[in-house]
Amino acid sequence: MALHTLLRSRLATAHARGFAVRALPPLGTPCLREQAKPVPEAMFGTPALDAIVADLVDTMRDANGAGIAGPQIGEGWRIFVVEGSGANPRYPYKPKLPLTVFVNPELEVVDEAPMEIFEGCLSIPGVRGRVARASKVRCAARRPDGSSFSVLAAGHAAGTLQHEQDHLDGILFPD
Repeated sequence: MALHTLLRSRLATAHARGFAVRALPPLGTPCLREQAKPVPEAMFGTPALDAIVADLVDTMRDANGAGIAGPQIGEGWRIFVVEGSGANPRYPYKPKLPLTVFVNPELEVVDEAPMEIFEGCLSIPGVRGRVARASKVRCAARRPDGSSFSVLAAGHAAGTLQHEQDHLDGILFPD
């Protein structure tokens, strides 16, 4: 079964069990500044993890986000999702990215050449700013079923991965 088909199937199952567009904790909420914890081995492949993923996806899409991390919905786990359609009204300049779930991600800078990105954040509505990011990164992670994968990203896609990884470490883009 293709990865996208499997992910859609797992999301559909989670949605059938109940899903939600979660409220985004406002700036100043402690969970946005805390170090997220690794998702434990026993949680992979469970309805509990699938439900968190479904809530992340639904909340991100509802807010027209390009990515969202666990702490942004009050979940203190090292997990984030990204997606770019090219038609997102908040981020029309972002490249097309398939919906991808990163569990326990590890980011490695491949090219340190700085790149300035004009960023926004679902946790800080109405605020945008220029942020220096590495121009190319590799992100190794696991999928909700526990399988491993790695993504090499450059440009705005690399910036999105770095932004979401920062959330897992309690860092917000104005920092």
